[in-house]
Amino acid sequence: MKLSITDMPLKDIHLLTRALKEHSERQIEQIKASIQAFGFNDPIAVDEAGTIIEGTGRVLAAKKLGMATIPTIVLQHLSEAQKKAYRIAHNKIALNTGFDLDALKAEFESLCQLDGSLMALTGFEALELEDLLKLPEIPELAPELTESLSESKSVTCPHCGGVVHVLSRLTVISLFAGCGGSSLGYKMAGCDMLAAIERDSHAVSTYRANHPGTLLLDEDITQLDPNLIMTKLNLKSGELDILDGSPPCQGFSLAGARQVNDPRNRLFLDYIRFLQAFQPKAFVMENVPGLVSGKMQSTFQEIIQALTACGYTVQARVLNAAHYGVPQARKRLIILGIRNDLNIVPKHPQPATLPISFREATRTLYEMGLIQVPVGRALAIARALQAGESGAHLHQRFQQKGHDFSLIRLHWHKPSPTVCKTIRPGQCGLLHPVEDRFLSIGELKRVCSFPDDFQLSGPFEQQWGRLGNAVPPLLMKAIAESLSLQLKGKY
Repeated sequence: MKLSITDMPLKDIHLLTRALKEHSERQIEQIKASIQAFGFNDPIAVDEAGTIIEGTGRVLAAKKLGMATIPTIVLQHLSEAQKKAYRIAHNKIALNTGFDLDALKAEFESLCQLDGSLMALTGFEALELEDLLKLPEIPELAPELTESLSESKSVTCPHCGGVVHVLSRLTVISLFAGCGGSSLGYKMAGCDMLAAIERDSHAVSTYRANHPGTLLLDEDITQLDPNLIMTKLNLKSGELDILDGSPPCQGFSLAGARQVNDPRNRLFLDYIRFLQAFQPKAFVMENVPGLVSGKMQSTFQEIIQALTACGYTVQARVLNAAHYGVPQARKRLIILGIRNDLNIVPKHPQPATLPISFREATRTLYEMGLIQVPVGRALAIARALQAGESGAHLHQRFQQKGHDFSLIRLHWHKPSPTVCKTIRPGQCGLLHPVEDRFLSIGELKRVCSFPDDFQLSGPFEQQWGRLGNAVPPLLMKAIAESLSLQLKGKY
């Protein structure tokens, strides 16, 4: 098949209603900013009638920019299965190389027999294959493939004798799981959350409400035997794909007293103990950036040495969640490791998005959730703060001393500052840009990249603490997707 690019008038392109629903206003603005910065380098695809096959987001962004024509590939006489093959081929090529017409053509042809009936599937991820099975053109193929998804890496097509190679979902276990922010990110990336360990009773109830299909062990990790967990999950050492964990960080945090001898600092040893037992293909350890500075550096070096001694190639980097679709300037230390026998040096994901402002993040929010107002001295300070200011600005303005630097008013056109676990109505918290109140729980979910329907319970301070202590799901999604590609040899 010949693939060629032509400039097509926007008015001749027809968008599908179901495709429009998949694109949020925030996504469109991100695509628009990318087009403005780098040009329209990735053509869309339509069928012979001008109906969109791939590229709805780029079309909507182009309309906002007032473009009259956009680069387009016209694909004629394709079945629905073949259109699905094109979308998968495009996404794979765009992710790995940017847009490359020759590479796209080769990938598309490798995925699809051009007889309009059945695809010769190669290299599909399980989620993509399961999506394809829903297409009406090949209903008789579904049972054979579905039964084999959990049993085999390859399936023989009963119609043409071809072999379907299936890359199953990566398996993950999460230690110190909290309310499940990182677990949600892994699920967004298509991973299978096998189990999680968390002891805090409120975090446990929140995790169970939002991850009912995941085995949750609400026990003291220092007393747990990882070998018993492997037996319970029918796993052998070396079979798990990813061990995830966020050991408590209060002793390391720049926002706290930074106590070297805080007993919580030693919980990383339990992470090491589980890593030695499970011997997963890879691990992800998340913590605060304060671990790599000042008097905590010796502890950081000890952690890196212990992880390396378990038989892993280890890389550490501080990532800003604002570069991965999270409307919050939240820096986190991400330590990655891949088992030495795989001969892969782990890489952190590259920044993927422009910063998202608070206004953009909350523009379509209708369910505010619980709301709290500051009291006493905090209320007086809040009324004097301008957008983007903290109590520290106020002290400087009036040449006063004080400890109100943790009372911060957000700016409409900037991401939120880091959300901390603790909020005190009379002392600290994040304020709405123009209203004399703290962010609502609904707004906080958006700022932390949690879905609006994420279930929380308890009083305002407790719900705030769950979100403020969690790994932003979209940050972990980016890490999981990058690590997945590396483990599958596609990075």
